[in-house]
Amino acid sequence: MFNFLNKLMVWQKDIIALAVLNIFILTQVAGLSDIAGIVFLAVFPGLLIQRAMVFKAEHVWERIVHTVALSISFVMFAGLMVNTLLPALNILRPLEQLPVLLSFDVILLVLIAVNAFLKKETKIFLNEISFGDAVQKVLPHLWFLVLPILAIAGATILNNGGTNIVTAVTILSVAAFSLYAVVVDHSKRENLILTGLFCASLALLFVSSMRSWHVVGWDVNAELQVFRLTEVAGYWSMSHLQDAYNACLSITLLPTIFSSFVHIYDEYIYKFLFQIIFALMPLAIFYFVRAFTNARVALLAVVMLIGSVVFSHGMPALVRQEFGFLYFGLTLLVLFLSNLSTRVRFSLAIIYGFSIIVSHYSTTYITVFLLGSMVSLNFGLYLAKKRFPRLFPGNVSRTIGIWYVILLAVGTIIWGSFITNTSNNLSGFFDNSKSNIEESFTYDTWSRAIAQVFSAYPHYEDFEQYKNEETIRFRLSNPDMIFYDDKLTSQETIAPAVFAQSPGLLGSNVKIISSQVFHGLKLILNNLFIVLGIILLIYQWYTKKFKSSEFIFLAGSGFLALGLILLLPDALTQYNIDRLYFQLLMIWALLSVTAGLAVLSFLSNRLRFVVLGTMYCALMLFYSSLIFTITGGTPLLSMNNFGGDYEKFYVHDSEVAGARWLGKTSREIPIFANSSGYVRLRSHGNVVDKRIFRTILPSMIDKNSYVFLTHLNVVAGISTYLFYNEENAYTVPIGFLNENKDAVYDSGTSKVFR
Repeated sequence: MFNFLNKLMVWQKDIIALAVLNIFILTQVAGLSDIAGIVFLAVFPGLLIQRAMVFKAEHVWERIVHTVALSISFVMFAGLMVNTLLPALNILRPLEQLPVLLSFDVILLVLIAVNAFLKKETKIFLNEISFGDAVQKVLPHLWFLVLPILAIAGATILNNGGTNIVTAVTILSVAAFSLYAVVVDHSKRENLILTGLFCASLALLFVSSMRSWHVVGWDVNAELQVFRLTEVAGYWSMSHLQDAYNACLSITLLPTIFSSFVHIYDEYIYKFLFQIIFALMPLAIFYFVRAFTNARVALLAVVMLIGSVVFSHGMPALVRQEFGFLYFGLTLLVLFLSNLSTRVRFSLAIIYGFSIIVSHYSTTYITVFLLGSMVSLNFGLYLAKKRFPRLFPGNVSRTIGIWYVILLAVGTIIWGSFITNTSNNLSGFFDNSKSNIEESFTYDTWSRAIAQVFSAYPHYEDFEQYKNEETIRFRLSNPDMIFYDDKLTSQETIAPAVFAQSPGLLGSNVKIISSQVFHGLKLILNNLFIVLGIILLIYQWYTKKFKSSEFIFLAGSGFLALGLILLLPDALTQYNIDRLYFQLLMIWALLSVTAGLAVLSFLSNRLRFVVLGTMYCALMLFYSSLIFTITGGTPLLSMNNFGGDYEKFYVHDSEVAGARWLGKTSREIPIFANSSGYVRLRSHGNVVDKRIFRTILPSMIDKNSYVFLTHLNVVAGISTYLFYNEENAYTVPIGFLNENKDAVYDSGTSKVFR
């Protein structure tokens, strides 16, 4: 059989593979059709596109990353074309399996024919090898699958009310592997270590994403809502919901197509399948960083990246941003790879850049800003060097042209302004900042900016101040509502509250020391080393030891972006600084590692990696809340069934039932709920954002409205509020609700009042 296939032309193998995939998909055999569907969508198109480009990455995992990423880009753009054209042929549900399958078959067959005609027969993966050789090479890699399997098992045990021991073992195993990967020289088995890195990344994602039987987090609930709107309709349209989320093909069209080929519950497209795809992002960053240094430094940079709490706990709840960051990393990779031809580099950069645009809006804005600033500053250096060559002895690299940034900017404008009409958020942000720019130079703005970077969270605010100010603002903003009398609302005793903390097993002194070590590591690795790193790279460039001036300006543009977000009025209320920092960390991780190795230069080379790797892995254990679970501190839902993170984001079946009941019953009547109720109403009740008011304070509740309580309110007795973009808690006014409203729904852990 293998000998027969080896004798065929590459285009003939492509046709056979496409035919086999179609047969398996159409037979609907459980498991087999699902695997065929995933290969058809996430693998096969990328192989053909690389063949058309005559592009074959040097390393196996690099090829895998490009194959999957190009395939996902194909699904989004070809799917958009199918979604646009087929309704003209009276096919009103173009995103169902059969229309997509036949349409994609036609496009892929055309691509195969073009490749055959032009004799483009580049073999991306397969050479003439025996089955036995393939098994022997793959088998050692399979052991690393233990990590994500353990992560799923640990989350499942916790979901059933069990112990967190398996999750703890998973996180410790990931940290141990990460340290081993950076300490030992793996130059002769790099692919094996990268398999471990992929599985370790996936395990860290799974410990969070696989908690609950539903999606967990904040934004992912609105992402699920727009996904289901597209899925139910069988096509994507901005008329379903005029919202920036609905403009992201990564959470509308893309999961809808996957759900028509893969027969799993729709929430697990996000919780499971898309996490596997995003786990490729750290590998893209590995190859990006290695373009400037060696493999061990690149591994250390990636360990720092995946050890971040934003990666393990934030990203699974931000699916659209996962795809935005995946393509951002790949854009950086192809733009800075010196061994690519100009044609291939910019072909890939255009595909990946436009994939960012249709995947996530704010990632696009930051990307355009960073690249635009980098190109402008680098061109200024080029002119300065021509005028004063002795002052600037370093090399001025010029691999990225301004035309690429202009192309991205134009694509962003077309997609946001003309196709989806969602650019008003960005224009509103600029308008507010322009009209209030003087606030950027006040003491309060600067002090808040410094606190965001250096201070420990949370920064508690005065609850009475919040209640009084917010009540006045809310009542003025909603003059049509009928509010309860002030005397009646003031009778209810409401006080600030705190979420449950891990009690700690080793005493109060250890808890204090643990907290101090954590904040010290954060300050050193995430702040000081990054600043020192950019200074060292500038010096190395000046002494001609570092060649890429563009990378230095890219990193420097990150500081400019962070400064603007911190200092512009209202910026922090519209863009999460942690997400921005994580996007910048994809660039800055190299700075931190560079500085760390330089500071430890008095040690032997191996010992430097041991010490720095230990510091990064220790920070990973803190961010995972494993150490805090032992010493005492803030718990995360990945490790515990209590605490603020669990109460706000863990979704119970009873809450889903309550949200669905209220979504069908409430019609156009306003609903008051806290943050946990808000996200459940959007994702499971399909209630539009404008009908939900995120407060249950008696002084703000409309007499004729519904009030939706979740597990957080009923069981923990806590509600939440935002003040200066920080979340705090207060006790639930259950007495007021019982006396002034009727309980119309009660599932034990979820209640509805009217």
